[in-house]
Amino acid sequence: MSRRKLILLNASVKLAYGVVVTLWPSKTADNPLRLAPNTDALPEARLFVRGFSAHQIGVALAGLACSGRRELEPTAIALAGAIDALDIGSAVIEARARGSWDEDLIGGVLFSGAGFAAALAAWRASETAF
Repeated sequence: MSRRKLILLNASVKLAYGVVVTLWPSKTADNPLRLAPNTDALPEARLFVRGFSAHQIGVALAGLACSGRRELEPTAIALAGAIDALDIGSAVIEARARGSWDEDLIGGVLFSGAGFAAALAAWRASETAF
């Protein structure tokens, strides 16, 4: 798969997730792969979930803006990979603080791990166009 396609795929997934969870923070809480906790009764937690999903939107928009501009694609890839690595790191810190891995932490690590893998693949992919 080309670098550009991987950037677009990564950005599209981040954008879709970001929009859904920003608008409806608890919407994904009941899915088999729990990507966000149920925050209906927790306004402070809901704010943080929305903040996390908003940064996914920001990274996605940066990826979409850079796609097709070869000189900017490495920046988009690095940003996406760095955000996902930081998200994984923060989940590890939170799991240690909780003393266990629960569904929302596991879902977040799987989501960010897939994004990180896509960023690595894009970094290594050839720069061939569509």
